[in-house]
Amino acid sequence: MNRDISINSEEAFINLDIDDCLALLATHEVGRLCVLDQGCPVAYPVNYRLVPSTTGNAAIAIRTRAHGILDRPSFASGFEIDGFDPLTATGWSVVLRGTLSHADAPGVPTWVRAWDPRPWLTHRDLWLYFLPTTITGRRLVAGTVEWAFSIHGYV
Repeated sequence: MNRDISINSEEAFINLDIDDCLALLATHEVGRLCVLDQGCPVAYPVNYRLVPSTTGNAAIAIRTRAHGILDRPSFASGFEIDGFDPLTATGWSVVLRGTLSHADAPGVPTWVRAWDPRPWLTHRDLWLYFLPTTITGRRLVAGTVEWAFSIHGYV
């Protein structure tokens, strides 16, 4: 059946608070790590684990392969997860900005390595952690969904 969905102009973005963003990060294990590669932004899918701390901060633990694009000294980067439902035209996203570092670098909190992100691929022995400086999120709440049926769905 061929169905078209149209949404009226009442859709809106709702900003998520930090607790909502952290809750969404805690329920997922795959995200996109965004870095500059040869001057261009690139998003790499990675397994991750949200690492809470007792001081109220949080970090993202990542294991990847050594000598890859992510195996560099500390550098500014981004991290993103999202979800959507095409039937209701709703969705959400959480975006983090911060620094990606080696987990064994001096000054890295000892609690980071206690959380294994369980990579799906083998030979992911390089531990990294992403320490966010900002965490933002938003949810798309659609207005009234109207279903427009096509005659082609009945032929």
